[in-house]
Formats: sequence, C-alpha cells, structure tokens
Amino acid sequence: MNRPNFQIERFDTVIAAKLNGQWNSAIDLKYLSELGAAMQRMRQNTWVIIVDLRDWYVEDTERTKNTNYSLHLDRRNQIGECWIVREQSQAKHLDPFFETLEFKPKRVISSQDMQLWAEKMSVQIPESVLEWFDKEH
Repeated sequence: MNRPNFQIERFDTVIAAKLNGQWNSAIDLKYLSELGAAMQRMRQNTWVIIVDLRDWYVEDTERTKNTNYSLHLDRRNQIGECWIVREQSQAKHLDPFFETLEFKPKRVISSQDMQLWAEKMSVQIPESVLEWFDKEH
C-alpha cells in the first residue's frame, strides 16, 4: 500500500482534495492544517469541498486518534461537501464532525455522480478538477 499522502487544489468556488494510502495521525494533522489554510482563503465566496477518498485507508486504531485536535476549520461560507468513495459506508467515522453543520458530506461512487451533485449545488467544477479525479480511475 502507498505511503499516506494528499493533494489539495483551490479554485474560485471549489477546494479539491485527494487522499491516498494508509493514513496515520501525523499525516491527518498535516492535511487538516493545510485544508484549514485553503479554507481561510475561501472566506469571501460561497464554496464547496470535493474529496477523493477512493484510495484512502484508515485502520480502526487510527480512527480514534483524530478526535482531539485543537484545529478549527472555518466553514463559514461553505455550502456543501462531496466525497468520492469506494463504498457508501467509507469514512462513516467522520460523520460526527458534521453534526453541527447545515450540510452533511454527500458520498458518491463516481466522478459522474460528483458532477450531478455539483449541478444540484449550482457549482461549476473546473475541467482540470474533473480530469484530476478521473486520471487514475
């Protein structure tokens, strides 16, 4: 399995991220820090996050370690979040982090489903994001 890593790209109304490999707490904290920085730069617009989790793996022992971070993610103008997953139950351990938000992550199985979600959200996904998500799948 690949080493844990991630990529984050920021566009006008979209933050796109890919998470890969066997995740651990150190890479999780680094990802959340960089995601938080990207979110800070989105404050003037309404925006969404699209995350490709298809190649992301987390052991049960790691899932309980990421609950006590002192990070605050500024989701002030965020209107939605879409996760491309292997299966609908993937990343269910993250659902409690969305309980106080006005939206829940939409899990989709394909980039076509992601595009349908974006249309319903009235969000234009940049062509480069679509290519990025389809490149390896």
